[in-house]
Amino acid sequence: MHEFGIDFTFPKTELFTVFNPFAPVAAIVLAFRTIFYLGLGTGMVGAVLIGKGAGEKIGGPINIIYGITGLIADVTSYTRLLALGIATGVIAFSINFIVEFAYSGMMPAELTPLSTIYAGLLLIGLAFIFIAAHCFNIFINSLGGFIHTMRLHFAEFFSKFYEAGGEKFAPFKAKRTFTKVKGGEWPGR
Repeated sequence: MHEFGIDFTFPKTELFTVFNPFAPVAAIVLAFRTIFYLGLGTGMVGAVLIGKGAGEKIGGPINIIYGITGLIADVTSYTRLLALGIATGVIAFSINFIVEFAYSGMMPAELTPLSTIYAGLLLIGLAFIFIAAHCFNIFINSLGGFIHTMRLHFAEFFSKFYEAGGEKFAPFKAKRTFTKVKGGEWPGR
């Protein structure tokens, strides 16, 4: 990050440290941890107050915790799409770096008639590698992004908001036992 003029150190904490209310962490992690536990406590108290019977008063807070773990799992699943985007950028950066390294390492220092032909062939070859590698990177990561997005929609998103309904598909057709041919005789017999 220093190469781009960004001088920032991200707080690195483990997952158990983030959710441990007594572990020392960075201020931003502490702020999000406080918001998380306040929301969790408010949800549990609300579930107890809304519950009508003893079973709902006990099961309500447990259901809140179960719902939160489901939300964390969903966010983690959707984070995979972010990782795909980052991986695409890193692969593109690597392609650029390799082509530039090959260009700077193999380009002749002085251009003579023979080295001019060599430099031209080198540029054509590197341009082909550059374009082909980037096209492959875009294709493979677009395909991966499409597949992961469809899986997330069908497995995660539809299970929460989509309610199946409607009628079973039955294509329009005539159900016949006998067919009467006009003219009395079947053609071709």
